[in-house]
Amino acid sequence: MSPPGSLLQPWGSEPPKRPRWIVPLVVALAVGGGLLMVPSVKRGVVRLVDRMRTERVVVKREVVEKIVEKRVEVPVPTPPPALPEGPSLSSQKDAATMFSGVKVVSKIEPEKGKRATTERGSADSYQVEVTVKVRVPEAARTYEELCGINPALPGFFPGLRDLLKRGKVSGFYHHAYALKQAAVKTNILRLDRLLSRHNFYDLETALELEGAEEKQKALWLQGEMDVVSDGSDGDRMESFDDYLYKSQHFQPSTSYGWAKVTDKVNPLVPRLEAELAELKAKVGGAGSAEKKTMQARIAELPTRIGDLKKRSYLIAQEDPFVVIPLSFRSFKGSSAYTPSIGDYAVVICGEKMLPAIVGDYGPSEKCGEASLRIAREIDPKAGPYNRPVSDLKVTYLIFPGSAEKPRQPDYEEWHAKCSELLGKLGGDPAKLHHWEDRLKAKLAVPVVVPEGGDAEGAETEGEGEKENPVDPVSKKP
Repeated sequence: MSPPGSLLQPWGSEPPKRPRWIVPLVVALAVGGGLLMVPSVKRGVVRLVDRMRTERVVVKREVVEKIVEKRVEVPVPTPPPALPEGPSLSSQKDAATMFSGVKVVSKIEPEKGKRATTERGSADSYQVEVTVKVRVPEAARTYEELCGINPALPGFFPGLRDLLKRGKVSGFYHHAYALKQAAVKTNILRLDRLLSRHNFYDLETALELEGAEEKQKALWLQGEMDVVSDGSDGDRMESFDDYLYKSQHFQPSTSYGWAKVTDKVNPLVPRLEAELAELKAKVGGAGSAEKKTMQARIAELPTRIGDLKKRSYLIAQEDPFVVIPLSFRSFKGSSAYTPSIGDYAVVICGEKMLPAIVGDYGPSEKCGEASLRIAREIDPKAGPYNRPVSDLKVTYLIFPGSAEKPRQPDYEEWHAKCSELLGKLGGDPAKLHHWEDRLKAKLAVPVVVPEGGDAEGAETEGEGEKENPVDPVSKKP
């Protein structure tokens, strides 16, 4: 195979050698014979000389060889750890935040002990100390503090500054936070059951107020608003929302209730009867744990069904009412500011002032809850799992001792009573909201006609019973 240079040199790598005597011979012949005088010969000699010069040009091609270096990293094995020469006594600390918002700080503090046989028999050698650190908040009470929460308050109470100066922080505020601490203590070894940070700090203040002239008393609670969807009334409702019925904490009754006055069937009764029949059919084949739950429900349902056939209750999706802690009931008779079921109330949030009644009891350690009707007036997107207000911006103004005999809600009557009480306290009744009665089926109320009189202007009242704040089935007040 020819080398690379052969492509440019037809004779190979070197030109062929010629005898040295050729050039002198040609010159001698030209000079001696006069051939150089002939033009054609002259041109031939010139071409021969030029060719000899051209053929001596050598072109060399340089080939560069590329060297690639490949580096390979060889892992160096980690040397094995050295054995400790003594006990490890260093403290270790860690911190985390639970889903409830509670910060948890854990710390291990080892110390040198005696032999394992000895320490195994000592209760103090291996122990866990749980300390919950919580700051108990100070109650808001000044004009500036409360107006900082809701700047619209002076528009509802022209004399708010003086009203607050006459008031004082209620013992219900201190009672509420004492119960919260007790709840934490009860569940201190069950961190998953501790009150969340949100629910621990759900009450901004509780104030005992009194009107300047008529000495009208009111309990001012400042908090958030959770939503209750409880209650049912066969006399006023022909159907019930399936979503609300199946919500997690739904109860068919409220603490405020009265005797039925019609033979209309509560729409929840057929559902509960069907549930009872289904449970009885399945309980035989259930596992032990499931069977226990089913048997408890089977025992509860007949009483529940019987109660709904006899009594009516508030309907959270239609009736405006608020919920107070069950523990407040214990102070009835010992404090003039103790709220009770049926007391009239006013709810203030932003630019809205809504008439209501106290309609239900809730958990003792929580504050701030209202019916779905009130919640959706504040925020149309509110629901059983979506509170309208999470901040402590809702005012619950309750008029203790104003409750009347429980009966079917009359929104116009509620409005009139709340307007009267609000005016006595120094508020502006003209800004009180008017509720629309959206239930089409009205309860027929008998008219009481005095002897010798006529029906016009006669006092009317539906059939009712005395207040019964305790649910007859779940014992929920």
